[in-house]
Amino acid sequence: MIDWAIKVVSYLRKNGEQRIDQALEVVSMCLPSLFSFLPPLIQWPETDFKTLTTIWLRAYKNALNIGCSTAACLLTFPRENGGLQAKLPLVTLFDSMWGNSERYHQVEDGTRQMMKLAYQDALNACSNLLQLQKEVGQLRWNKVGENEFTCACHLAYKLEIEVLWKPFNKYTSPRLNITLATLSIKAGLQLRIQILGEQMPVKCLLIDVAGFITITTDHCRLHSLQTESTGKHAVLDSRL
Repeated sequence: MIDWAIKVVSYLRKNGEQRIDQALEVVSMCLPSLFSFLPPLIQWPETDFKTLTTIWLRAYKNALNIGCSTAACLLTFPRENGGLQAKLPLVTLFDSMWGNSERYHQVEDGTRQMMKLAYQDALNACSNLLQLQKEVGQLRWNKVGENEFTCACHLAYKLEIEVLWKPFNKYTSPRLNITLATLSIKAGLQLRIQILGEQMPVKCLLIDVAGFITITTDHCRLHSLQTESTGKHAVLDSRL
């Protein structure tokens, strides 16, 4: 993967006559798509992962025709704050792992049973995944790759995203209607949903391809929720 990322960087440097939008399309199509389906990635040493992130940022800088010394925050900041909102390796891996877990959870076969065993093994003394995120957040990178739930929760902690999901539980976690979520994103409207037993106003930030919605509360805490087909758990805040 590192070699492929270097080739993308080299291609963008040699083809500087491309329009910026074309170059950005090359980055968005080549890097995240391959990275999302690279299972051995979670076994990589942390140093290699950091190297990949550096190369990834260089690809974006070459696409934008900006200097190598340009601050990375200009690429990673949200668009509403003047940034590019570039999707880096850590976020791509986060989306991939939680998305795969959701898909495996829905399939009634041996994969679901293996996932259930991994889930029970990861929880150990924790009561839910939110608590597990806090427990494994302090672990070193090379200690979280043996269990997919442990690794996914570690990523959530590093990204400061709280994932509210209870697989294999008859009481489902809160979900958002995708239509309401899209409206919240486009119009900047707040929704009111129940999180950990408390009704609170939230704003939706983005919807990823795996069907998870990233939201933020009034206290600027990030959460990741699943979408649903009906809006039972979310209503538009009529006071706004």
